[in-house]
Amino acid sequence: MGIKKHTVLFFSLFVSLISFCFSQNLDSLKTAASSQRNDTNKVQILNKLAFGHYQSGNFDLALQFAKNAEELSLKLNFKHGEALANKTIGNVYNFQSKYSEALACHFKALKIWKEENNNDGIGKCYMNIGNVYSNLAKYTLSLEYYLNALKKAEETGNKELMIVCYSNMGIMYNAVGDHKSALKYFTKDLDVGIERGDSSRIGEALTNVGITYYKMREFEIALSKLLEGQKILNNTGNKNATAACYLNTASLYGTTKHPEKVVEYSLKALRIFNEIGNQIGMGLCYQNIASCNGDLKNYKSSLIYCDSSLQISKKIGDINMEREIYLIYARSYAALNNYKLAYEFHVKGKQLTDSIFNVENSKEIGDLKTQFEVDKKEAELKVKAEAQEAINEGEKKRQVFITYAVGFVLLIVIIFSGLLYKRFRLTNKQKLIIVEKSNEVAEKNKSIMDSIYYARRIQSSLLPTEKYIKRILNKKDKNA
Repeated sequence: MGIKKHTVLFFSLFVSLISFCFSQNLDSLKTAASSQRNDTNKVQILNKLAFGHYQSGNFDLALQFAKNAEELSLKLNFKHGEALANKTIGNVYNFQSKYSEALACHFKALKIWKEENNNDGIGKCYMNIGNVYSNLAKYTLSLEYYLNALKKAEETGNKELMIVCYSNMGIMYNAVGDHKSALKYFTKDLDVGIERGDSSRIGEALTNVGITYYKMREFEIALSKLLEGQKILNNTGNKNATAACYLNTASLYGTTKHPEKVVEYSLKALRIFNEIGNQIGMGLCYQNIASCNGDLKNYKSSLIYCDSSLQISKKIGDINMEREIYLIYARSYAALNNYKLAYEFHVKGKQLTDSIFNVENSKEIGDLKTQFEVDKKEAELKVKAEAQEAINEGEKKRQVFITYAVGFVLLIVIIFSGLLYKRFRLTNKQKLIIVEKSNEVAEKNKSIMDSIYYARRIQSSLLPTEKYIKRILNKKDKNA
């Protein structure tokens, strides 16, 4: 089946581009913009409107609001607003396949963010530039900017940017045939989506996982992932991602020899891309149908769809799409016994293929990957060193605190001991006084008791005893 690698690669990328979601009510923002005076607040509202329409696929309105935001930003010398406007304009141009204009806008935004030392903006610009280079099939440059974006995201802890980088890194690893690494990054993306309960993110990640299994020729798993992602995306209103999933499902059915399914899903995708004006999507749908008609031996019909796809590929400058179409032309003309044209188209396709996938490109990509791993390891070591330094500094502060705390406690103990000693002395003094008083009282009591006892002894010696009195009385009685 002639449905090629580029069809799958682009829409993996396409899905990852729409990860930043827009939740504000566009109508309320329009009302706010119309009543707002021309200041930086209005610029912010215009940029939100532009971004919202960009997310929903209304590219004309997105451009209108973004250009209004840029114009007002220039009048106000509001650099932040100007950079945001250029970012949206660049993304719209990228979807419209106006790649040179897209790059100009993204580099303009990048310059502003660098002047303002805005690391978050710099990281997003790197990612957007990588997206454009990917669509231009300049994979070495694309991967370089994705690596820069991922490094910046990890430095700043920007989770959202890291998620998009995971997808785009996976795409690049798929492009160079490292499907194991691609699956690792797409799985990271899926895990984040599940953790956050983000249906759109889950659907996009499942699409990318399905594509990777498709490239690994594990078709049963690939189809289950794509259909699962498709079901989720249908309920999110994410038109771009839904169409991408349809087209990738068509590619899978092409490989497994189900041409009627290829046409069915390609037409589903074509309707959506035509609705939102996405020329790349339309061109790739025409390419799929052209290839499928060739397999069904409808060669004249295949050539008609080739013409439609080639016209779009030349218009937007997509050499990857162009090379695929040349190869489909060659097969169809060869089947029609027009070997001269078949050879000419085959040579054109081969030349473009060689210009894109050459040994030097693969070497550069490998070098960039190695350098990134080295830089990442250095960054990890630096973070660990800084963490250890922070721990040591914290330990020093803790020791100082403990020293002061112990000193303070000792001071309190000394003061308290002094008070206790003073109290003890006072108590002893009072005790001595009480003892002295008690002794004096006891002495007085003793003197009194001694006097009493002395008086009693005197009294006892003067008074006759009872026996003596009785004897005298008895004697008198006898005498009587």
